[in-house]
Amino acid sequence: MVRFYFLLVLILSSLNSSSQVIQTFAGNGSMGFGGEGGMATDAPIERPDAIAADRKGNIYIASDINNIIQRIDTNGRIWRFAGTRISGHSGDGGQATAANIAISQGYIGMVIDSIGNLYFSENRRIRKVDTLGFISTIAGNGFNGVSGDGGPATAAELGYVTSLCFDRRGNLLLMDELSARIRMISSAGIITKIAGGGTRYADNARADTVALICGGSMIVDEIGNIYFDAGVPMEYHRIRKIGTSGIITTFAGGGTIFTYCNGCAAHDLRLLTVAGLVVDSSGNIYASESTGNLIHKITPSGEVYHIAGSGNSGFSGDGGPATAADLRQTRICFDKNGALLLADSDNYRCRRITPPFLGIDGILQKELVFRVYPNPLTSNQIEVELESPVSQDAEVIIMSITGTILYRERITTNHHYSIELELTSGLYIVNVSTHSFRKSSIITRE
Repeated sequence: MVRFYFLLVLILSSLNSSSQVIQTFAGNGSMGFGGEGGMATDAPIERPDAIAADRKGNIYIASDINNIIQRIDTNGRIWRFAGTRISGHSGDGGQATAANIAISQGYIGMVIDSIGNLYFSENRRIRKVDTLGFISTIAGNGFNGVSGDGGPATAAELGYVTSLCFDRRGNLLLMDELSARIRMISSAGIITKIAGGGTRYADNARADTVALICGGSMIVDEIGNIYFDAGVPMEYHRIRKIGTSGIITTFAGGGTIFTYCNGCAAHDLRLLTVAGLVVDSSGNIYASESTGNLIHKITPSGEVYHIAGSGNSGFSGDGGPATAADLRQTRICFDKNGALLLADSDNYRCRRITPPFLGIDGILQKELVFRVYPNPLTSNQIEVELESPVSQDAEVIIMSITGTILYRERITTNHHYSIELELTSGLYIVNVSTHSFRKSSIITRE
């Protein structure tokens, strides 16, 4: 019985932990190619300049040095997914592993759609590898330029596409650094401009009328807002936002704080180079700053928190808190379990940071009152109450003691919720979280 309750204490302690642990899951730190079919942690990898994860748990990394895309399967083994290691453009209609691809140096746009097709940017083209492994070109005629808006994407000129993402309607967005534009490819294959191409660098204007200095990353949240890295003439970078009405504003950057902070305003940050952007289901933005070797979390209300990176360039910290680790990273993404994946490119590794990603340097705030009852449960009805000083969005997750998620729902604090869920006898974890705190409770089903 003592061991049983000690186990419960350990479980709850880990759930409410203030530190996110960082660990390498690919790359042995040496630069090269090899180890196909073996464990990814034993394999040498070239500089991973892009990273993406599918819904099955596979992870994909792309290298401009090797001109290949590799897949790390759910067993942790690494395989060549696309490319022959010969730079070129060939193989459309055949298997991607037999195709020559020419990945642009530096930042690479790579994204996976809802059914598992992978898209990546090649020199002045965008290519697709479908779920059967066949490769095709879906945009770009191979010539540098900006022509083709309003027509087929395959006939359009493209430049240096640094980022790809999908909007909520399934349109593919691309950010082109050379042409300083954001363009959209519809599901019908038609390309149009949605931002850039103007003559002035301005906020609170229509995005398609302003000038842009496009950076390395772009994302779209669940509402349809677009966030992207952008430079400003003679100044540092910003994270800019295009709202659903098409108006562009500055979301973060332009300040004087160039190290990590907790609770400061997003506009107080000085962003040197924003290489990676991702967004979670609550609308929090995560930005990897490759020059400063930091990862920031920015809440929808504009508060900034330190998620990872010591600020030093190097490699250290595996097995410890992510905030103390030395990094030399570029891109980031979430895996299917909500862990933050990092292409630590100049360390020739990929690393994983486990959730939750809490605010105020991970210190839980005490203002949230959380009640779940009855406990033990004698029926399928679970009552949940959340109280906080101000109403805010929250998420309730009910999972088995082994971590299998059985129920997930977005709610609002200061309300009472009745959840009907058929559970067998045993222990279950009820977790509630907002953008700034997280609490958990163990319940028993008799």
